[in-house]
Amino acid sequence: MNILYLAFIRLPTEKAHGAQIMKTCEALANDGAVVELVVPNRKTHIKENPFEYYSVMNIFLLKKYTTPDLTSFGFLGFLFSQFFFGMRTIFNHADVIISQDELVLLWHILLGRRCVYEVHNGRWNRVSRVVAHRSVLLVANSQGTKNFYVAHGIPESKIFVQPNGVDIERFDISETSEEVRHVLRLPIDKKLILYTGHLYDWKGVDTLAESAQSLPNNAVVVFVGGTESDMRDFKDRYGGKENILILGHRPNSSIPLYLRSADVLVLPNNKIGESEQFTSPMKLFEYLAAGKPIIASNLPSVREVLDEQNAFFFSAGDSDSLAAMIMDVLDAPNESSKRAARARRDAEKYTWDREVLVQKFKELV
Repeated sequence: MNILYLAFIRLPTEKAHGAQIMKTCEALANDGAVVELVVPNRKTHIKENPFEYYSVMNIFLLKKYTTPDLTSFGFLGFLFSQFFFGMRTIFNHADVIISQDELVLLWHILLGRRCVYEVHNGRWNRVSRVVAHRSVLLVANSQGTKNFYVAHGIPESKIFVQPNGVDIERFDISETSEEVRHVLRLPIDKKLILYTGHLYDWKGVDTLAESAQSLPNNAVVVFVGGTESDMRDFKDRYGGKENILILGHRPNSSIPLYLRSADVLVLPNNKIGESEQFTSPMKLFEYLAAGKPIIASNLPSVREVLDEQNAFFFSAGDSDSLAAMIMDVLDAPNESSKRAARARRDAEKYTWDREVLVQKFKELV
């Protein structure tokens, strides 16, 4: 079957949705579908080939369309740009058309095409209502996201939950943590408390940074990721702290090495709308595959994947609670290793295999 995936994104992008979309297209193609990914030719500072940047097999077609890019003019500019991109794609046809962008998908729905709305949060505006009701299927990233749309009248049978995934073999690294630290030029004689991802407020990065002041001298908190502007702001707030390292954006291919170097991995999301109910962060599945102790915010969205068998929890937004849990984990190496090993085994449940999803698409045709 032919699948058309439409994504209004910069590609490559340092944001996680770029990796998620590329890996999804690879997985669908790997499971027998003929896949075409279409994105706008928006300006990006990342110059690498998208397939190489995301370590994705070149087994699907990637097209970039030149359309007006008004995103620098704020929210309205973003909407107009997405609208024009959607209009540009109406000449593309496939058995199934997938998108996370409701303005893009709306064009194809109005043309009577078989559309799948991929939802990663709870959006219920005029356009998203039409798209959700008239799509043949919704693919939700979490049970919390599915519950949101069921509560808004979308039949439960019309929603398929497909969490994000991870390439487990990327995390099979033979080098020791110490050897990896030498390569990455990270402190050898410290306990590394590591976070990967963006530096947005709702990600809880301030909570983690503030917890550093309560940690012992042998612990260093390391932040990997973030845009240049976000990193500058974050460095203004925390760059002068002796036990905080802010490394900025790193290539996707190097993330397994950074996770390998760590003693503890932290997922500190704050307790706000999207983070509390809907999020299914890719870093969560990478943390599982890394086989390191995980400390996470005690949130419903996170607990869809983590529990007391494979992770440790702290009260979301509470830096003192996080600092105390970090010290507890460092002081209990046996229990920490036990839960880390369980996390690694649990990662096997979250591969990028999409055979069941492809089969559902075939049933729609």
